Amino acid sequence: MEKFVIGIREHPLFGYLIVPLIVGDCNEEYCRIIRNVVFQDIIDEPDAYTPIQKEVVSIIDNYSDDKIYAYFNRNKKLSITEYFATLTSEIIEEHIRPYIERHIAHLLKILKNSDLEIFYKPYRYEYIYYSDQIKINETPGKAIFNFERNDDCLKYYLTVSFNNKEISIYKKKPIILLNNPAVIELEHILMTIEKIDAKKLIPFYKNPFVKVRKELELTYFKNFVLKTVRDYEVRAKGFEIVNLQSNKQAILEIENDWLGEFAIIPKFDYN
Repeated sequence: MEKFVIGIREHPLFGYLIVPLIVGDCNEEYCRIIRNVVFQDIIDEPDAYTPIQKEVVSIIDNYSDDKIYAYFNRNKKLSITEYFATLTSEIIEEHIRPYIERHIAHLLKILKNSDLEIFYKPYRYEYIYYSDQIKINETPGKAIFNFERNDDCLKYYLTVSFNNKEISIYKKKPIILLNNPAVIELEHILMTIEKIDAKKLIPFYKNPFVKVRKELELTYFKNFVLKTVRDYEVRAKGFEIVNLQSNKQAILEIENDWLGEFAIIPKFDYN
């Protein structure tokens, strides 16, 4: 029996994408991938697909290779293969990937409220495995910045908290669907990480921590650490974070203005 499922796979140029698949010959461990579903399929056989399947395929068609070529290519003398060969990482990151992610963001809203099964599909694999099935987490996760200071250096690393569980992303495979806000796959869960760009997570997939040399520590505290404390949950070891509650007041003072006349000046005292 054949069925319609969703695959997440890595494109050779454009990063991780959502793709529609028809699978069959299923057993307890896996299903064979019969074919990708394309927009022409729902035109040729409209009764073979449900309304939500048609909607998903229609959105995905917007970032098919043919549509990317037609939308972004200005030199129509180039074939699609020739055009893709001209693409730089800057063009992809600044123009093509943001275009794709707008459509993926739309898709995720639909998939979140559907019963469509989602699987990680490694490139060129002919099967999807039930052990690679992915669920969408309804509750957003959050990034936790962990700072540790000792006599030699300051180091920090990121962990991700979701469903009352905190895990490290170190040595995990970085499957990133959206950059901002970050939508990543972690332990077979597809989750949104609030208030953070996925690019900030990338170093910690390969490195257990980032080290800051002692001579750069003060500048680092004044800039990065201070801003991080304001915006994110932070855990500190080797130093203390103190939240001062100032007695804020509005004050009116009488002063002479530039003409020597009396003027009432509003001032604000933040202690």
